[in-house]
Amino acid sequence: MMVLPHLLATAVREKRLAFRRRVLRWGRANLRPYPWREAGRTPYDILVAELLLKRTTATAAARAYSNFLSRYPTIECLASVPTKELERHLQPVGLYVQRAKAITGLAEHLMQREGGSIPSSLSRLGKGPGLGDYAARAVLSFGFGVPVAAVDANVARVIGRVFQKALRDRPAPSVIQGVADELLPRAAHREFNFGLLDLGAVVCRYGRPRCDECPLTLICDYYCSGEAPKRGQPGEALRKARLAKRMALVELAKRAGVSKLTIVNIEAGRTRPRPETIARLISVLGDGEVGILEEA
Repeated sequence: MMVLPHLLATAVREKRLAFRRRVLRWGRANLRPYPWREAGRTPYDILVAELLLKRTTATAAARAYSNFLSRYPTIECLASVPTKELERHLQPVGLYVQRAKAITGLAEHLMQREGGSIPSSLSRLGKGPGLGDYAARAVLSFGFGVPVAAVDANVARVIGRVFQKALRDRPAPSVIQGVADELLPRAAHREFNFGLLDLGAVVCRYGRPRCDECPLTLICDYYCSGEAPKRGQPGEALRKARLAKRMALVELAKRAGVSKLTIVNIEAGRTRPRPETIARLISVLGDGEVGILEEA
């Protein structure tokens, strides 16, 4: 696992528990119901989904997914089918010429190097031609149940915004991956990965992020900096969370170890809370989520 710079590692430690809780809670209520997310999917099912999803929309991939799986149920089938035939069945997802060549190349690699099976280690699976680090990690987490963080462009954007202060302007992909690795809850990695993927795609969008709908506003550097389009302020989000718990200021202050005056000033928008203050407040307001986060 990558060793993060001190400032970034500190920021991740301070926000990790709140980040996990809120992504998991949001995901349980908002995950998109794609067929490859159904219970009982095999590593091969997930691999096919990732091959169809590459450089296309999830909607387009979903339309072709079930028929493609039925027609080509194994790696051996994919390796033996003529590329031209694959192209015909890949037309609904676009880029069918390039996609067919990539799928054939990967299937042949798995037949020759892995005996037609899908390896369950990142080092071996990542060697598959045209698969990529994200897709390999997705197969491991969603197919094999291996606790690895799957980082696509959407996930990288969420992490980049939440930890904006501690990250450099253009952090290397390995740094973003390192942060994702530290944030990942081992026992709930599958749910966490799905939730973070969808949060980035649906809420933390590139052009017009829906910050007023995001569960991470209280710990998000981008939001708190004033750069983000928003209807409220961090204090407003804190007040809503406190009232939703029916918790008085005095009780929250006592349980979080934060002065009542500090909470009043945060809710009134007169001060920006420090990360450690946010972590204390959220640990109280979100303490009902601990069970699912217990690490294996």
